[in-house]
Amino acid sequence: MSVKTIALVAALLVTGGAVVLLSGRDDRDTVDSRDDADEGDTKRPRPRAARGDDGPRGPGPDERFVPGEGSLEDRVAALEKEVLVLRRALAMRGKVAMGGSGSSPTTIADDPVLEEEVRGIFEEERERERETERELRRERFEEMRTAALDELVKVAGLSEDQRGTIDELWTSEADRMMPLMEAARSGDKSFPEARDEARAIRQETDDAVRAMLSESQFESYEELRPRGPGGRGGGGGGGRGGRGWGGGGGPDRGGSGNPGPDR
Repeated sequence: MSVKTIALVAALLVTGGAVVLLSGRDDRDTVDSRDDADEGDTKRPRPRAARGDDGPRGPGPDERFVPGEGSLEDRVAALEKEVLVLRRALAMRGKVAMGGSGSSPTTIADDPVLEEEVRGIFEEERERERETERELRRERFEEMRTAALDELVKVAGLSEDQRGTIDELWTSEADRMMPLMEAARSGDKSFPEARDEARAIRQETDDAVRAMLSESQFESYEELRPRGPGGRGGGGGGGRGGRGWGGGGGPDRGGSGNPGPDR
């Protein structure tokens, strides 16, 4: 074998060994990279999909409306807060349902149909409150009427028939007074006009009672009679006391006269 042939064979062996060595190293690097990637996936938590800010969201725990007690103004204010929260939630849901950014929450929230529904809710709440106030006034007047009649029987010596008749007259008077008070509050009737009508109603009651009592008994009646759905004392024509709506002396400004409808 010539020297040239031996040199060629040696060169081929060296080249083949280098190729095998490099190939093995690349395989090990690939395996190590896969192991590192698997280990990293195990250690690192998978990122959660980001929640869009425009997604529908209901009212939070602090925004939920809890019906409360209190005055009409307090309850209406609480109801307004609840409606605003619901409107925001409705706006966001409408925005998603109608195709994303093309729908403005302000436009949805200001929908006239929704505004009408909100007004209806407020009016229903106010009407419930007004009815509750009317019932409370009736109850208060009935208590005053019963107490006044009991005292009148003792002071003036009324018979049971006289007591029953006066009770019926006072009840009828109260039923006629209540609508006047409501009309004055709502603005359907002016306070002076309502007051004049109330005085006329009271005068009718007092004239009917005067016809069935003696002079001394009627004096006690004037002193003790309730002022319709208001105070007590005084006669229909501006008698003693006069602290009631429909009594003499005009609106109450410091003690005498008429306190008018509940303010």
